[in-house]
Amino acid sequence: MFNENIARKSTTWKLFVLGKLRGHFTSPNDLNLLICKNTYVEVFEVTCEGLKLIRDVPINAKIVAASLFRRKDRETDSLFLLTHKAGVAIIECVRSNDSVEFVTVASGSVEDRSARIIDQGFDVLIDPGANYIVVRLYHGLLKIILLQCIGEKIGTDFLDTNQWTVNTYSVRIEEGNIVDMAFIYGYSLPTFAMIYEDELVLHMKTYEIYGREPVLRNVQLTLDSIEPDSKLLIPVPKPYGGVILVGDNIICYHTKDGPHISQYIPQAKASQVLCYAAVDAQRYLLGDMAGRLYMVHLLSEDISAAASNGTSTSDSLSAVRIGSIRIELLGETATPESIAYLDNGVVFIGSTLGDSQLIRLNPDPDPERNSYITILETYTNIGPIVDMVLLETKGQNQLITCSGAYKEGSLRVIRNGIGIHEHATIDQDLIKGAWCFPIESDRFDDTIVVSMVGQTQLLHLADDDITALHLEGFKTDEQTVYCATLSPSSDSPKPECMMIDENNTLDPLLLQATTSGLRLIGIQSLCGKGCLTEWKPPTGRGISCLSSFRHTIVVASGTELYVLKVVGESNNPKFEQVSHRQMSHEVACIDLTPFNHDRAIAAINAVSSNYIDPTSSSTLDKSVPSLVAVGLWLGHGLALLKLPNLELVHEEPLPETTASTGTALLPRSVLIAQLEDMAYLFAAMGDGTLYFYTIDPSEDRVCLRDPKRVSAGTGPSMFLRQWRSQRKVNVFVCSNHPCVIYSIKNKLIFANLNLKEVNFMTPLNGLFYSDCIALVTPTALIIGSVDEIQKLHVRTLPLEETPKRLALQSETSSLGVITYRQEMFQEGMGFKPVRSSISLSQKIPKSASRLPKTAPSSVSATERKFREIEVSSLLIFNQSNLEIQFAHNFYFSQTLVEVAVSIASVQSDIHNGPLFAVGTAFLVEDEVEPSKGRIHLFRWDPESSRLDTVLVHDVNGSVYRIVDFNGRLLAAINSSVRLFDIKEDSLRLACSFNENIIVLFLRRKGDFVLVGDLMRSLTLLLFKSNVNNFEAIGRHRHPRWTTCIEILDDEHFLAAEVENNLFVVSRDLPENTKEPSFRALLSSSSDSCVLPSLSSQLQSNNASSSKTTGSSTQPDNTTNDNIVASGTSSTTTSMSSIPSSVAEGRSSSTQSTRHFLDSRLTGSKPNSSGVSGEMQRLVDCAYFHTGDFVNVFVRGKYFFMQHFINSIDSLLNFEL
Repeated sequence: MFNENIARKSTTWKLFVLGKLRGHFTSPNDLNLLICKNTYVEVFEVTCEGLKLIRDVPINAKIVAASLFRRKDRETDSLFLLTHKAGVAIIECVRSNDSVEFVTVASGSVEDRSARIIDQGFDVLIDPGANYIVVRLYHGLLKIILLQCIGEKIGTDFLDTNQWTVNTYSVRIEEGNIVDMAFIYGYSLPTFAMIYEDELVLHMKTYEIYGREPVLRNVQLTLDSIEPDSKLLIPVPKPYGGVILVGDNIICYHTKDGPHISQYIPQAKASQVLCYAAVDAQRYLLGDMAGRLYMVHLLSEDISAAASNGTSTSDSLSAVRIGSIRIELLGETATPESIAYLDNGVVFIGSTLGDSQLIRLNPDPDPERNSYITILETYTNIGPIVDMVLLETKGQNQLITCSGAYKEGSLRVIRNGIGIHEHATIDQDLIKGAWCFPIESDRFDDTIVVSMVGQTQLLHLADDDITALHLEGFKTDEQTVYCATLSPSSDSPKPECMMIDENNTLDPLLLQATTSGLRLIGIQSLCGKGCLTEWKPPTGRGISCLSSFRHTIVVASGTELYVLKVVGESNNPKFEQVSHRQMSHEVACIDLTPFNHDRAIAAINAVSSNYIDPTSSSTLDKSVPSLVAVGLWLGHGLALLKLPNLELVHEEPLPETTASTGTALLPRSVLIAQLEDMAYLFAAMGDGTLYFYTIDPSEDRVCLRDPKRVSAGTGPSMFLRQWRSQRKVNVFVCSNHPCVIYSIKNKLIFANLNLKEVNFMTPLNGLFYSDCIALVTPTALIIGSVDEIQKLHVRTLPLEETPKRLALQSETSSLGVITYRQEMFQEGMGFKPVRSSISLSQKIPKSASRLPKTAPSSVSATERKFREIEVSSLLIFNQSNLEIQFAHNFYFSQTLVEVAVSIASVQSDIHNGPLFAVGTAFLVEDEVEPSKGRIHLFRWDPESSRLDTVLVHDVNGSVYRIVDFNGRLLAAINSSVRLFDIKEDSLRLACSFNENIIVLFLRRKGDFVLVGDLMRSLTLLLFKSNVNNFEAIGRHRHPRWTTCIEILDDEHFLAAEVENNLFVVSRDLPENTKEPSFRALLSSSSDSCVLPSLSSQLQSNNASSSKTTGSSTQPDNTTNDNIVASGTSSTTTSMSSIPSSVAEGRSSSTQSTRHFLDSRLTGSKPNSSGVSGEMQRLVDCAYFHTGDFVNVFVRGKYFFMQHFINSIDSLLNFEL
């Protein structure tokens, strides 16, 4: 079950909460919170500091329901999972010391091919005695699992059929549309109640389960009817028993022996109750759609009587019956999807519409806010995303998304990379390098060595002050090329890879390297002793480069390579030459960072077997280096040499010149790094290219495998540095596009920085500047701290209303956003907003649309009026700071509401500039589909902050999409695609294409237009200017309900459909025999995995077969933004693996398509005789199941896709 699923989380900001489970899962003494998020389970431990993540467990399926329960004679809880493929599993945790393992107790399937699966409301019920599990997955059918038959056999693979198979029984029921179900207390046999809907009337029914082959028996109720809006069933445990029925306005308590008790919910406006959490047997938390949190108190009879008599309840007898209900409004939270009461008044609010929260319930209200709630922590959630745009700037590109809904609606600015928070800046240009050391202190860095052209400076750190420092023996009149601290080696010989003696008491020394030679200078207890010893190359040439670790130094002087060891006492050290080798070419860079060979071999084996050790290390290795990496001049590649004798063990060629300009190349920096357990060799070239390899020490001779390359800048200044931040080892790439490389489960992640150019980097861990870094830029030395190492950074702009569509207008540096806000009609007052939101702000200018000239004909005939509407607005924001500038409201009344549906920025020559075009639809109560709509053209003037209406054009239908088409306006209106000429005060229809059902999507490239239909999949149109009309030149013949589309190139088109599938189609041309040239990569910092590539299976097989033991293959070409690098080749999905559910409905006429697809894999050309003389088909050439609903594509330098299911969000990108 530890197979990676493509819908993995990207970062911790993605918090779709499918279900939250509280219990003792990891041990009897641990209180745990389990959060199921689509395809994985997060296990938290509840501590006094908050929630501590113990483990996140990937599940090779989509979780649709889950429940915690206690098996008989067990001290810990078990987890039951139900997946979308009707798979079930019972999982338990085995914890010993720091090791946490999950084992599968039982697994199986509850699939029933003869039954029809329900659309929503999957549920799992477990009776209080842990005898039965009831699964609701199909219409009119319940699946019942016997827990008594579960054995003790366990395993580590979830849903593995080798485990105990669950015994499942199918039971038919009459009730079809079930609203909610729950097991209830107080009955001799396991009994559950259900609310179901029959002809728009709600009923409640109770069944008991009996027998080893379970059957259901109806239990008579004393309840004649239930409230018409009852949505939730809350079981009340002993000693009270019974059940609470929760509606939108009222809650009722019912028990088989007691009276029926009800109480209205104290709320100013009705709102749907969404979820609940039990605090104890008498207290329950309720959350509604408006985010209001209530506490429901069930008061026992003696407490009620005591309260009415004004007497104390302390003398009352123990109550056994509920007498009344009290409901308190505690305050407002995020709109909850589910609630989990943890302990001591701490509650977790899981939201799919906004950010989840960890809150505390206070005994007394805050007088200013009149709320009992204090927010302890917020968990960012960018979903659900309905639209987004890519803002391309000179710095970092950003995604702006329409996220959330209702009061949780917001714009999210998503930046890829890592932020640097500047604490201090020293303005100085021409800095070549910097190093930080503890010269006076023995624990914290207190000195920065700053190397400049022809000189070196020492800076002393005293708290937040930075002053100049003089160190006896330190050479300041030369440029320092390298600096490090080291201690002399003891005289006793050491094995080659033995661990360093932690009890070594030799005082550290400062190694200063200039072009003339090496110097050892006394620091700390030897501070003031001056230069203790020197070394110069025997050849008399200057030092080119060097690297050191502990007491070992490798120095290059031209083509000469020397291995030195510092020996003797700290107050009388000496340089001892260990070995010498003359290289074939001059040495450009050196690194001898050690790595643990055993861990590296284990990591390679783990990746090849698809198993990741959860205990993998992330610390810097302390072993003595056994290899040195050397980069040679002018394309002579890399060399791995064995220490101490400098024996050549591997050579790796590198390109001599750039492919575009022919400029000579040389490696600028080389680095050996062990990230987690995998050992890598990185080489940065002068043109900005970064090569990286996996070091494989498993053979007799160490070799480099899986070569890859990324673009990390444009050169020529490149530098690599390894450092440890937040207990993890990372690699800093200094360039004009700096980035940080880190590893998640032995897969590399490249994250950009919010700085434009960094020339040098060194770690700094001072008393005042703890866990910081010092960065050298072209104009300054910056001391700063690094953000949490994660893939994406999110900034939130609250709207408090639902964002729907947005469009950028670069000419005016503005952003147009369509939003919806809720308003309700009040007699005598008209429509009033449900809550305040950004479009109602008094600080911005506003305007409104007028009554349409031609309203739908059904407006005059209808007698029905709107009581609750969503008012559409066009909001104008400044691109640079996202401050709102203007708000325009579209027309609404009790009988007619104009809803904005689409927006685009279009160019108009006649109006001398860009315009915002907004397409709308008119809603009438009696109309199923809109029969009228309008196209509004607005001109935004940023200088005067004015939004002028240029023209309004009436159309017959809803304007689903608008696209700029060479100064014209292309619109999707109901079933037609229409091209308009923009005139002074009107739109003139130029041409149209009407062979569609409902046109939902349009994409344009040149004169090509790709049409996405509701049911008819894709159609490719070509605009012929000579006849001023569209011609259909390609059509996908297989009906698919498209959800978004995009043009990849002139021959290939990407689309998604409602069954959560991506598919690529191509024009069925004889010469079209190439796959689309892009690679799908998942952007994830927590568990990045390479998505199945939509490229040829043959290419993947050839790539893997070309690898040979002990040699390296040619590098893959990738780029540094959002990269996931892996040592294994990506999986490929070709047309042959398309499920039958997607391919069904193909007739014999598709045989030429199948032949065409087969020929793509074999390299032969298809027979084109079957397609001549007719419109070409768009044929399937690649397919990929995402598991999530794909909603929007955004095209830029990188091609982003957003997909979600029930608000789960995940960003993916395709390299074009």
